[in-house]
Amino acid sequence: MRVRREIIFLLLILTISCKREKIPVGLSLYEGEISQPDTTTITLDSATTYFDSLATGKANYLFVGNSENCEMYALLNFEDSLSATPDSAKLSFHIKSLDSDLTVSFHIVNKEWNEDSIISIGPDDYDTAFAETTFRKDDTTVTIPLDAFLITSQDSLKLNFIILPETEGAVAKIYSSNSSKKPKIVCDTTNFYPKADAYTVKCKWGTLPSDTSLYVGGVCILKSKLYFNLSSEIDTSSIINYAGLNLKIADPATQQIEVVAYRDESKAGAKIVSIGDTSTTINITSAVQYWASNPDAEQKITLRSGCELTDFSRVGFERNSVYIDVVYSKRVYGE
Repeated sequence: MRVRREIIFLLLILTISCKREKIPVGLSLYEGEISQPDTTTITLDSATTYFDSLATGKANYLFVGNSENCEMYALLNFEDSLSATPDSAKLSFHIKSLDSDLTVSFHIVNKEWNEDSIISIGPDDYDTAFAETTFRKDDTTVTIPLDAFLITSQDSLKLNFIILPETEGAVAKIYSSNSSKKPKIVCDTTNFYPKADAYTVKCKWGTLPSDTSLYVGGVCILKSKLYFNLSSEIDTSSIINYAGLNLKIADPATQQIEVVAYRDESKAGAKIVSIGDTSTTINITSAVQYWASNPDAEQKITLRSGCELTDFSRVGFERNSVYIDVVYSKRVYGE
């Protein structure tokens, strides 16, 4: 029995020794194989801000109106079958909020509905208004009569609407087909709901307020892409203990805004920026670790608003003051 125990003990020692030889020292859990933490800085290589102003099938709300910086149009796409030509038809929708009275016009769009066509919609793509009405500040529902000629045939309903603002200084937030209070066409006693809807935004700036700032914003959606080059100290043997994206605020937040940092489509970190803040730091440790482990990966961060489809918010960061502070260790490999 004693001999058997000694044999088993020797086998265990041999097994452990073999495993240790196969695993690089820096990847094992043995003491002394990770270097002491060190620090470095990753500088910005280049950056750009761009508009992304269409929301299709994503938002709970549609916007119509004019803000300080942009004009918003709502679009509705109805496609369904009809059992008979209706005697009456009306378009109905619910308003979530409206800061002051707003006059709008309703038009039939003469384009097939797809995301590419909706982005590029212009005055040549819709008819003269078939209706015009004023949303009152306290309105919660709006109903627009639809003339019989709007029903294209006896057995089908195929209508694309665009709702345009006709007055300045107000924005209506309308419940979309993604919400519980969907827009609808009521034909006699039957309800028809949109197959799709969208809002699109025309920015009034033409160019950004400042070419020295990088912007993040909602509704009139602004995103910024930041490109970096890893410092030479960071390589595949690096363990990133911490990486903070430092942003100095040049154009103060118009209201509280969550700034979210993405690596590709993965959320790398986020931080709330409030009115009056002069700087912020976003923890993007996971992104920098990914770059270190994948040296061929694009070293890019995209900054977006956390509520870009619903909140009118914007903040600008000083382009020349962007950098990443890094605390890192090294895996120390044996011979």
